Parts: sequence; C-alpha cells; structure tokens
Amino acid sequence: AQAIRSPGYVMHQYSIKTHWQIHITGGKNAQRLTGCTMLPSGDIAIADKNNDRLLICDPHGYLKKEIPVIGSPVDVAYESQNQVAISLANKAKIKFVNTETGTTCHKLSIPSTSYGISTSIGYDPHHSDYKIVARIKDFGFLITDRAGKKSKVVENQGDAILYVSYKDEKLYFTKWDTNKVICCDLSGNIIWEFMNDILQKPCGISLADDGNMFLAGFESNNIVM
Repeated sequence: AQAIRSPGYVMHQYSIKTHWQIHITGGKNAQRLTGCTMLPSGDIAIADKNNDRLLICDPHGYLKKEIPVIGSPVDVAYESQNQVAISLANKAKIKFVNTETGTTCHKLSIPSTSYGISTSIGYDPHHSDYKIVARIKDFGFLITDRAGKKSKVVENQGDAILYVSYKDEKLYFTKWDTNKVICCDLSGNIIWEFMNDILQKPCGISLADDGNMFLAGFESNNIVM
C-alpha cells in the first residue's frame, strides 16, 4: 500500500521541565527505566529492565513498592482492576501481574522476546474484542488475546521500532531512525505517516481515550501531542 501522509497536526509541544521527581532506591544494577503506565489510582507502574523489577510509585513520585519480575521487563500496560501486562527482553513470555499483591496472575508464551506492549483501551480483558499487542523481536507485531488463542503477526522488521499503541483495529508506532510516526491496519498496510521537525528520534508513544497521541522525542527532548 502507498503511504499517505497523516492529515493530523501538532497540537502542542511540551518542553521537558521538572515538576516533580521519581524517587527510586535499591537495585543491584544501574537503573534502566524503559516503560511506564498510569494506574487508575494515580500510581505509576515503571519497568526497571536492569534490575528485574516493576516499581510502583505514588502520584508524587515516591516509591511505594517493588515487585520482582524475572526476565528484564521492558514495557508495561494497564489491563484492568489491579493488573498490568509486562513485556520481557530476556524471556519469550508476557507476564500479567497484580500490582496490589505482587503476584503473577498469568503468563502468556509468545514466539520471541518483546519490547513495547499495548492493550485494548476500554475493553474488559475477557471481552471477545480485547487484544494485546507486543513488538516481538525478529517477527513484527504480535496481536493476541489473553489466552493466546487468537494470535496473528503483522510483519514489520527493523531494530528502530520499539514501542507500539493499539486502538480501534489500528497500530500506531514510532520509527526513531527516520523520525516517523506510523499508523497501519492489522494487515500491515500503512494508513498514514507523520513527520515534523520538532520531533527527533521518537520512541515512546501513548494514545488517550479521546484519540490524542503523546510522543516522546529522545533527541528533541520533548513531548509532542
């Protein structure tokens, strides 16, 4: 399919300013925080890849607890109630963890290790339309349900694609080597591509319920909506 440039436009550019800091202690290795998600309580769940742990911080950035997650957690996505889905860099599994009890509720075997992860917005995990999307090493995007029974792979190779968001039967992802934000359907057909000079080396991507997209520019050191 021919790539069509997005009709969207930059609504806001946010400079990085310190409003409050995340206060994290412990860990045998240097901290490497590679993914996070907001919980309904206002707490923040953060993946610390180098220390095999999930950190739960309060809305002011103070560490409340740490949950061991073996396998080098890379990214985390909110699921429902107190549960989150976690992608792993060193194990071919997705883990589902209860953030209140710290227990692993479920493990899903996948074809390879994974990077970014996203879940259906607004659906119960047991709903037939609920989907989990993960960026899988050497494969592309894995689209599956919680049981792993309804799985398909959208092929899209390249080390420059790390993070993904999913909404309304579409995938949204960044490609940091070309400074592109890309939207495709579940067959891999590109719907649109977006570029803007204010966004350099885009990495993290998140979609709000209202459809607004938030993009983290690594080299431009900003957040673009």
